[in-house]
Amino acid sequence: AIRSAENACRRCHTPETASYDTGVHAIAAAEGKDSPGCVSCHLPHGLGLPPSSGAINAMCESCHEGAMEDVKRGGHSTIGEDLADVMNCASCHDVHGTHKPHMSARVSDACVTCHQEELDSFVGTVHEDLFEVDVMNCLSCHSTHKDEEEVGRFDAGCGACHEDVEAEYRSSVHRMGRLRGDRAAATCADCHKGHRVLAASDTLSVINQQNIPHMCGSCHGSDAVVTSEYVRLPISLPNYLKSVHGVGWKDGKKTAVCTDCHGTHDLTTAHDPDSRINTFNISKTCGQCHDEIAEQYQDSIHGKALSMGILDSPTCTSCHAEHLIRGHLD
Repeated sequence: AIRSAENACRRCHTPETASYDTGVHAIAAAEGKDSPGCVSCHLPHGLGLPPSSGAINAMCESCHEGAMEDVKRGGHSTIGEDLADVMNCASCHDVHGTHKPHMSARVSDACVTCHQEELDSFVGTVHEDLFEVDVMNCLSCHSTHKDEEEVGRFDAGCGACHEDVEAEYRSSVHRMGRLRGDRAAATCADCHKGHRVLAASDTLSVINQQNIPHMCGSCHGSDAVVTSEYVRLPISLPNYLKSVHGVGWKDGKKTAVCTDCHGTHDLTTAHDPDSRINTFNISKTCGQCHDEIAEQYQDSIHGKALSMGILDSPTCTSCHAEHLIRGHLD
């Protein structure tokens, strides 16, 4: 009956039915599936008025159960309980030529209806050109409908393009913190600033070498941050700023910043054998800049003792401290 009604609709509504023929519903119907047609959404003997926002959602949810609830869980819950007063399924999906959103040119237009400011923030960023040539759009990073399980998992939006980097992050102390429920643990967006991602070479970028201490200090600063396991994060920035490295950094010199010693995406605790700040690796870490001294240490009684597993043997930080490293004449 639906297919017969469609044939009648096609006699007058050519643009609409032509659009329908390109959508996922028409493809499913051609495969013999129970897929909606014209009269599934439009009453054949009704007034011919477009369905209301609430009616559209109700019609779509008759097949796609709970779709709008998933949308709210996915990030639109701040709109409130009356979500249908602001957006509905047709806000993002073409009502006749319904495509999977990531395949549709309609996506950016739909998002910009409410999020123009976010789109504007891409100007001048590393992603701007990708948006202009349609290689990237909002759904490259943001999922649309999310169920409870998806909301609870890490959203690998960045990993879709930066797979290697995301793999490093997944084993990091920050990622482990997120899995424990620590909302303070850093994600990609926390360090790269979400939509406004600038190249590290850009002096305005938060990951530029001259800005990294402040970026890391936003969590590891003078205010105590307590994890979900009631562990207080180290207060590192004030000590660093007083150190020989921090003084040099403030003077604009090329000196060690947080990431030089701790790494970037793969930050791990000192207990990890591969960590840059593991007892057995500290001399190598410091040796990135102080290579001659690191070689002397390796040949010293302390270095040899440590290499034999004597953990009481001092390393660089045992004598020079960790963040509050003074000059030897101080």
